[in-house]
Amino acid sequence: MKFYHRVKKIKYLIIRATGIHGLFRLLFQRNNISVLLFHKPTGVSFNRTVLYLKKRYNIISLSDYVQNYQANTLNKLPKYSVILTFDDGHVSNYNLLKIIKEVQIKPTIFLCSGLVNTQRHFWFNHISKSYNAEEISQMSKDELLKSIDGFEITKEYEKADSLSCKEIMQMYPYVDFQVHGMFHYSLHKCTEIETYNEIVQSKIDLERQLGFSFNSYCFANGDYSDMALDLVKEAGYSSSLTVDYGYNNSKTDIYRIKRYSMNDADSIHEIAVRSTGLWAFIGSIRKKTYGYKKNKDEFFQT
Repeated sequence: MKFYHRVKKIKYLIIRATGIHGLFRLLFQRNNISVLLFHKPTGVSFNRTVLYLKKRYNIISLSDYVQNYQANTLNKLPKYSVILTFDDGHVSNYNLLKIIKEVQIKPTIFLCSGLVNTQRHFWFNHISKSYNAEEISQMSKDELLKSIDGFEITKEYEKADSLSCKEIMQMYPYVDFQVHGMFHYSLHKCTEIETYNEIVQSKIDLERQLGFSFNSYCFANGDYSDMALDLVKEAGYSSSLTVDYGYNNSKTDIYRIKRYSMNDADSIHEIAVRSTGLWAFIGSIRKKTYGYKKNKDEFFQT
């Protein structure tokens, strides 16, 4: 594993040395909005990332983009606009508050209502390493949960995986909190009622629990369908985010906002390459991995 990471770092270094990432930035990012995806970077890693980005981009909030999109005034946003998003609402995100305040940015953190203010755990933190991604993708939700020895979705563990209400309220003036479902289930593995809970009930529960409104939804694992998009709109969300790769502009479907994964990068070379979208572009040549399924029969589990 160490050898793999070492080789990967060398790849980023070589790509950065060629300057191709800079060309990508100039040609494609200048007049578009890039949304970057994080999960739980360390404070050191995030500080390094933000300092790098602030020198080269204009970091705006998700609400800046959505409001200007709705008003048809995206041309008023600065060139090289970048939005920072965090999926899942990991408890370690709280440790980033000092940096967020110091650099004066407003990132978005997507919360799972079934884990907020509890000591429940994300199911994916307990999945056996003996299963590969292909095997996991073939399992139904129930099969997946049953395969995790001793795990229960509502079990209270010794330590929390998700942010508490107290932590969220301390972060609230500086962070935009939005919805990431109830238990982070892949919607492709859910029944119709489970999908309703993940999209609609999660919003209701978070608003009741925290006392402020939620306007954006982020699809767990990037899995979504036309029916899921309809449900998002009916629930009153003004936007939703995917893991489809690409830049965003006035032609982007506001309910299918694209993002680039930062992989909680620690290497400055990886930060430089991934933030331009070049790495995702290279990956798309090998294999396109989107979470979109059009038809109901492809989407709902029975």
